[in-house]
Amino acid sequence: MGDGSLDRIAPHLTLVPPVNVRSHALVEALAVLRTAASGQTGPLDLDLGPAATFLPVNPVVFLDVGGPGLEALARMHRAV
Repeated sequence: MGDGSLDRIAPHLTLVPPVNVRSHALVEALAVLRTAASGQTGPLDLDLGPAATFLPVNPVVFLDVGGPGLEALARMHRAV
């Protein structure tokens, strides 16, 4: 038995929580994301794990993020 949503959600890092963007503002929102990503000059060297959860509040399992690229990731997060 597993979570049926695993095939629907690709592995990812969430820089900001999900937000609703009105269709007329989508181009501007994507430009913000592209600008933030363009400030990153190379790959992010990150360590993933161990697994943790938000239970009992939310049935989400996630991997802790750390490593030498953490400050670069934080800069990208702030830019977004």
